[in-house]
Amino acid sequence: GVRLWLIMAAMAANVFLVAMDATIIATAIPYITDTFDSTSDMGWYSSAYLFTSSVFQLVWGRLYTHFPMQHCLLVAIVIFMAGSALCGAAPSSACLIGGRALAGVGAAGLLGSTGVVVAQTIALQYRALLDSILGGLYGVAGVVAPVIGGALTSRASWRWCFYINLPVGGVCLIVTKFLLNLPPSNPDGAALPLVQKLRHLDPLGIVTLTPMVVCLLLALQLGGSSYEWSNGRIIALLVLSAVFLVLFVAWQFYRREKALIPIRILGHRSILASAWFVLAGNASMTCVEYYLPVYFQTSKGASPLASGYMLLPTILSYIITALVSGAAISRIGYFTPFMLAGGIIKSIGDGLMTTFTASTPTGRWIGYQILAGMGGGLGLQASMLPAQAVLPSKDVALGLAVLNFASVFGGAIFMSVAD
Repeated sequence: GVRLWLIMAAMAANVFLVAMDATIIATAIPYITDTFDSTSDMGWYSSAYLFTSSVFQLVWGRLYTHFPMQHCLLVAIVIFMAGSALCGAAPSSACLIGGRALAGVGAAGLLGSTGVVVAQTIALQYRALLDSILGGLYGVAGVVAPVIGGALTSRASWRWCFYINLPVGGVCLIVTKFLLNLPPSNPDGAALPLVQKLRHLDPLGIVTLTPMVVCLLLALQLGGSSYEWSNGRIIALLVLSAVFLVLFVAWQFYRREKALIPIRILGHRSILASAWFVLAGNASMTCVEYYLPVYFQTSKGASPLASGYMLLPTILSYIITALVSGAAISRIGYFTPFMLAGGIIKSIGDGLMTTFTASTPTGRWIGYQILAGMGGGLGLQASMLPAQAVLPSKDVALGLAVLNFASVFGGAIFMSVAD
């Protein structure tokens, strides 16, 4: 009925906000760095957001398993809006980075909620099409965001790239408060005492995972720019990252079913394969969305708004193939062929884009974008379906959290590599 449509519209708005916030500043970066004289911080404006939104995917997955969906989602929306407001009003580069990190915490909760809501409200045979629409919206938001950011930066100020989240987030807050009343995805977990629920959040797992990601991001961000790769600081960061990774994995095996990532989730080869796929695929997509506008501005002399328009080949090809693949998967019931085809086509398109120079003709940069967009639309949407197809309903939230973590983590790591 109308209530379901409104809930799905709110979920779509959440997805759009999360994806848009990851790349909306791509066309505004030159203006932000001019404001704060902070060219060296450029990579952190995106990495800080992607870092927290990746790490906290797993935390929100646990929260949605043990606590009411409505309460968790309301908290996530408020955190996201607070981070956006802080970014918009930031008086310094450090404050902007902090706001981006805070917004990323809320964004993790927004993104993690979508698949859980779909799994609890939509029949399995229709989920592929709806997931494809929402996933396509995520991809579209990521590539159309630089257009929006360019328009806001050119006509008003880069600060409106963040203020724009507040009215949309407010509407989502109202819809969630009055219309969304779903139980936790795992009723057995929800029945546990509060102390046991908090233990299931696996605080030590978070304590070992967070520094692992931080050290790795710092090493990739600073290595080759601020310090040589042979510098002791970079080597120490890489070693620390490896140590915390070993500790995290060992602790997860020790905790087993109570771990941040339960062993039973990773025991499904479909989940593991999909996690690797979305990690690589979203890493590629994020870098293209973020740095292609920079290429158009610096090499082609395009304005922020024009550089956004020049991403339309990626946007349109992504939309069309995402919708076609979603409808086809709903009809035939198989998602693996679309992942294989998408991975091949995306690799070819991205590989061709590495040949871009200042003199690359229009036909080539349009055609190469179309190939990359088609590959992303075919493969990335299909890769999120295994969590809903192979896992029992009580584990769907955790399975989606693992895939979302892999997706955002890939973007965060390779944004630092690309920078």
